[in-house]
Amino acid sequence: MRIEVNQLMAGMKLEEPIKGPNGAVVLGAGIELTAKQIQHLKKFRDIYVEVDSKQAEETMQAKEEVEKTVNQKLVKDTAQSIRELYAQPNNANVEKVKNNSKQIVNAIESDEVFNYSLETYEQKDLFAHAVRVACFSVVLAKIYNNNLKKLYPNIHEEDLINLEDVANAAMFHNIGKTCENKETLSQIKEIPNKEKLQEMFPGIKDTPLDKYDKKFTSVYSYCLIEDMHSISDNAKKMVLLSKEPDSENGCLKVPFRLSKQKTPWMSGAKIIRVCDTFDKLNKRAMDNEHSLEEVAMGLAQSAKNGSISQEGTRLLIDNIQLYPLSTKVKLSNGQIATVVQHNPGLYGIYKPVVRIIGTAKKIDLGEVTDITIVSIVNNKQNFQILSKEQIDIMKKNAIQSDHIR
Repeated sequence: MRIEVNQLMAGMKLEEPIKGPNGAVVLGAGIELTAKQIQHLKKFRDIYVEVDSKQAEETMQAKEEVEKTVNQKLVKDTAQSIRELYAQPNNANVEKVKNNSKQIVNAIESDEVFNYSLETYEQKDLFAHAVRVACFSVVLAKIYNNNLKKLYPNIHEEDLINLEDVANAAMFHNIGKTCENKETLSQIKEIPNKEKLQEMFPGIKDTPLDKYDKKFTSVYSYCLIEDMHSISDNAKKMVLLSKEPDSENGCLKVPFRLSKQKTPWMSGAKIIRVCDTFDKLNKRAMDNEHSLEEVAMGLAQSAKNGSISQEGTRLLIDNIQLYPLSTKVKLSNGQIATVVQHNPGLYGIYKPVVRIIGTAKKIDLGEVTDITIVSIVNNKQNFQILSKEQIDIMKKNAIQSDHIR
């Protein structure tokens, strides 16, 4: 079986040796591939690999069965725990969500294959959204921490974002939506610790709690979890700031000097806000309400006007692809092509390198001006699978940045 490098899986066995550009043997015939070897092979461009057909098919089937079992259980448990928490915010339900958060963090922290699959964008509820935001936020927080460690080798652990804190905060960030329920709303008389918080966030004294307003969702979320002692103070502050713009124009009126501080809770909140914005934009693209190019443009505009952090946006853009590898696309010249390579940068994410189907011809859409991607031609289910694999790519980047240090 002759397949492309990006289709390889750990456990597949080579039928023929793999040679590098200079003709030297990189891996010999009969070797059973490991995840590390596959990552190394991806550095080589335009090579195909001959693998044992029967064994490859068995490997793919086994992987699909394992992922199906693990993913279904974790996705179901996570969505259900958030659903129960949103319906009834109490310590028992918080503990269930925290347990799921820990499983997500452990999967991302490990060097094993990350079997956590994002819920499909077909699910139109807050629970699926919260899970996706949590996954993206944890991976970005890990990469953010690794970047700090490279810059400051002696940095203290308490100066880094706690991954469980950011996972929990992302899970809880929309719980204020339950305030649409008048019974829940009537229980919130005032913001806990209002006087203390007012020193940092002068606008909090003006926040109305007598009516529901969507722009105050994060304040209500904070109110609902503030007295839950199992949630850390840093996670609570991340929740409070999770919808606050990266400027002094938000309802909390966070001072500019404080907004620019790289405290773990401030950095975590900004990452959650960027991932929250990205997921909402991406969801609309999946529903064909707008194009993937508009996702990139929306992120750029949000960062430009201060709605989300520019640093967090760059971090996201550097570690995600709007068109995952192997996505089939229709070009403006009528040809159908496959995405084979990504270009860096905010605008590069929707101008990848593609190969015309049935030929060896490649087009770098970042270098041409008269050809663009018109639409995705994968069937919706296959594209959702490719999109969900983005989290795997981000996780690998996080592990690689860990190893580089």
